[in-house]
Amino acid sequence: MRDKFLVFFIFIILFFSFIEAALSKTTIKFELSDNSGQINPTNTIVVSGSYQPYHSITLSTEVTGKIVKMNIDEGEIVPKGRTYWYIDCVSLKDQVEQIKDSLCLLKKEHKILLDILNLREKTLNRYKILYERRRIPEQTLNNIQLEYLASLNAVIANEQQQHQLILSLIKLKDNIKKSGPILNRSYYVSQLYHFTNEYVNVGEPIAKLLDISKARVKLILSPSSFIKLRNWIKDKVHLVCFIKKDQGSRWIRIKKFHFERVKIDPANGYLYSYSADIVFKPIPNFLWGQVIKVRLVYNP
Repeated sequence: MRDKFLVFFIFIILFFSFIEAALSKTTIKFELSDNSGQINPTNTIVVSGSYQPYHSITLSTEVTGKIVKMNIDEGEIVPKGRTYWYIDCVSLKDQVEQIKDSLCLLKKEHKILLDILNLREKTLNRYKILYERRRIPEQTLNNIQLEYLASLNAVIANEQQQHQLILSLIKLKDNIKKSGPILNRSYYVSQLYHFTNEYVNVGEPIAKLLDISKARVKLILSPSSFIKLRNWIKDKVHLVCFIKKDQGSRWIRIKKFHFERVKIDPANGYLYSYSADIVFKPIPNFLWGQVIKVRLVYNP
């Protein structure tokens, strides 16, 4: 019985020794996993994203009035420098003319007030000399000083009125300019909210515009992928990017690209996503809004 127990004990020791030796020869390899549902090599990230225009804007009116002419259509690429629409601004132009007339009168009045001020200043200086020689009483000098100050206040008030009218004139001219907006970049007209002969108020959206000069793909990454990518971006020379439409498509290498909005997005104190936007030139035959795959390869 004792011999059997000894044999069993030796067998147990040999069994665990064998397992330990086997485990010591095993190499555990961690691979990157992201929301594409694939397991990738440690130097590769494959992730899906939506192929979108670089950015979109909603162009709203900054003046109130009727749209007398619309120079754009839905689905059109509007070149830079073109006026998008014209809003009736006849009343604004009338106000401009009225302000110009008022300014003209104030400038003439200002010239007269300056002449009066100069005369009263000379009179005041002369009366000061007379007072120093005790030729006139102090009250007379004070009266002349009051007249001088009244003239000075009149000049200042005139200049303030001119300044206010000039500010109003600048604002009116700016509103007239805004009644026919012009952008310094080409945009694609995605949607129109108003058309010719419709009346609009300040702040109403007129058109949704897309900047399709570049493409943007938002990548939502796992924490481990995000950490890897953030380190790779610092060494962009060795980072290669490929994209493809679907499972059957071939990978297309993107020669020039850059990353934007590389960040961890917080929500009420909690972290809910790790993201990075990749930006590059639009690819022919790719549809805006379609889901594509992006493969990032790091080759140091």
